[in-house]
Amino acid sequence: MKSAKIIGIAALAATVLMPGLIRAQTYTLADEPLWSLSPGDRDYINYRPSGETTGGYSEHGLAYNPVTGNVYLLHHSSALGTRIAILDGQDGSHLGYLSIGSLPRPLRKIGVADDGVIFSATTAGDTSTTPYYLYRWEDESAEMELVWEGDPSGGEGDVRRSYGPNIAVRGEGDSTQILVAPDWWQQVEEAHIVAIFETDDGVDFSPERYTMTPTTRFGLGTAFGEGDTFFGTRAGQPLREFAFSGELLREFDGDSVYLPLSPIGIDIEKNLLAGVHPNELRLYNLNALNAGFNPPLAIREFPTNNANIDATGEIAFGEEVVYALHTNNGVVAYPLVEVVLPDPADPVNPGFLYWSNSDALRTADADGSNPRTVVSGLDRPIGVAIDPNSGRVYWAEDNGRRIGRANLDGTDPEILINGLHQAQGLALDLEGQRLYWAGFSIGLFAADLDGGNAQLLVELPDQQTTSVSFDSEENRIYFGTASGIHYRVNPDGSGLEEVASYAANTYGAFFDASTGSLYTTNFSNDVLERINLADGSTETLISEGLDEPLHLVLNDQRTVAYWVERATESATQGRIRSTELEDPEAFATLIEGENSPFGVAIAEAVPSDGFAEWIAGFPGIPDGLRGPDDDPANDGIANLLKYALGLDPTVSQRMLLPAPELMADGDDANYLALSVTRHSSATGVSLVVEVSGDLEDWQSGPEHTTVVEDSSALILVRDNTAIQESGRRFIRVRAIID
Repeated sequence: MKSAKIIGIAALAATVLMPGLIRAQTYTLADEPLWSLSPGDRDYINYRPSGETTGGYSEHGLAYNPVTGNVYLLHHSSALGTRIAILDGQDGSHLGYLSIGSLPRPLRKIGVADDGVIFSATTAGDTSTTPYYLYRWEDESAEMELVWEGDPSGGEGDVRRSYGPNIAVRGEGDSTQILVAPDWWQQVEEAHIVAIFETDDGVDFSPERYTMTPTTRFGLGTAFGEGDTFFGTRAGQPLREFAFSGELLREFDGDSVYLPLSPIGIDIEKNLLAGVHPNELRLYNLNALNAGFNPPLAIREFPTNNANIDATGEIAFGEEVVYALHTNNGVVAYPLVEVVLPDPADPVNPGFLYWSNSDALRTADADGSNPRTVVSGLDRPIGVAIDPNSGRVYWAEDNGRRIGRANLDGTDPEILINGLHQAQGLALDLEGQRLYWAGFSIGLFAADLDGGNAQLLVELPDQQTTSVSFDSEENRIYFGTASGIHYRVNPDGSGLEEVASYAANTYGAFFDASTGSLYTTNFSNDVLERINLADGSTETLISEGLDEPLHLVLNDQRTVAYWVERATESATQGRIRSTELEDPEAFATLIEGENSPFGVAIAEAVPSDGFAEWIAGFPGIPDGLRGPDDDPANDGIANLLKYALGLDPTVSQRMLLPAPELMADGDDANYLALSVTRHSSATGVSLVVEVSGDLEDWQSGPEHTTVVEDSSALILVRDNTAIQESGRRFIRVRAIID
């Protein structure tokens, strides 16, 4: 097989590719909290016992001070009044209290500016009759001072102008901003007025008021976003992003962020959003919220599971810690952990066979020789898929709940998607730049090859989705379930149909478009079968000698099948086997003694050593932008084409691309032609010139093009269709890996 990367060079226009995406850091939460406080551990942390009508609901606010590293917990109860406890951010120990003077009403929330100045405000059920009071502490030892009082709405908006259940603070000194939004239990018809307090000196504040749309409640969870934006939510309401102007920018449904999420906190620098779900702390990738499906990066529990019908609490991001208050259920401090996969001590030689075992991704040569570890430190990887265009291997982890990728030699491993549920089989659509995976008890999922735009395509919660394969000819996904049903669906999730039924415990399935057949392995019956989807007939290819077969794959010619076997009871556990489909019973054992293998893929076309050596000569290119498909110069020319043409991958060089020209013939017709100079040192890569009349259907070969000259230094190709015949003709060059 030849794998190709297309770069168009057309008459009057060239195809422009998007630049490669540099992935942001991926985080999760530590398995155990740095510290936690349960109800009853301190007199200012309590709860309301089940069946009682009084007590509890006394912890309202939480904030982190980036200057001192301390955490503030705001408490109000009839027994203790209003207190703001100072806690050590590293161990939760009690350090004292902020000074609080006489208050007209209880304080409800607390926030801290970047310079360590502390702010808190009172509740005001209706600011048309009860003023809202905003207070300030210069530092932990300072006296409380009033900086503003009045109606944040300016007398407009909600019939019940309820302020106090939220506060968000950012900036420092004269750039400090304080956001307060109204909240009320019932949805209202009148406009919501959000006030953003600003200052010229860091001491005196005045509100700028903005009318929000749509008019619904979101006041228990607010946080500043990037620039002049903020996020707002409330339990039972969608998470929404607003511009300061009041414009609703985005609204996220329950598939994007679990719907009962309140309160929230955001770390812009790390691109993280955290929120409290009924009794869980959930961490999300803020950059992924455009997706229709956005699994949490981590889910952690609070010390207790008492009722919190008001859905109150607070999130505070520390330096490398997420602090969370869940009213009636205590406070937790979970360290943020960057998800990093270990680079191999030395890059391995890319192989032909790639498979997953219990904790690693492995490879070997085509005959099974030289088995070696590509990526270690994984947690029950299942699905494996190869992208020969970029020279990468992808995998899906069951216990690890994530999808990752690395170069075929094991370098540059990265996590693309985290927080999944039992990720299983994996398949790639190289033309559409999408990946598909099975969620065992959920259904079929999809995302871009870089992990973005993840979504749930098909929901099958009771069928144990396991296998996935992609049909590039018909542009459809085939996926199967351990319960014995196989489906196909379009890439957008439409057109779902059942195509085959088979025995339960079928974990491996691969669709062959050339014959319209589905190849399957059955873990319990120890067979390899082929199902003709046209008539539903089943042919058993191997009936004896297999031992717990799992995933399988066919080569590009569809003449050889490769599969893994668990072989739990065998003395040589864990096998990789293959067979010629013309004589399937004569199968061969390529590898044995593996630790619980599951998924398998083959790399039939990978970047040549020449390309690898060439790209290595540009050490300034960042990791993740060194593959054949990547475009580090952001000029629309992929690395592979620059290698073939002898261009510099670090510099924009569109002006050096070969230009189309007109070639006249004896019949007075004009033909589009392209002359391309080969780079003499570029080995393992070929140039192919193609023509089109619509920029969609590209063609080459003697029927469509004429090779005028083809030498080691130059290729000159002419279109066979005259411009006069069609009016529109286009020509381009492709670089393909031999």
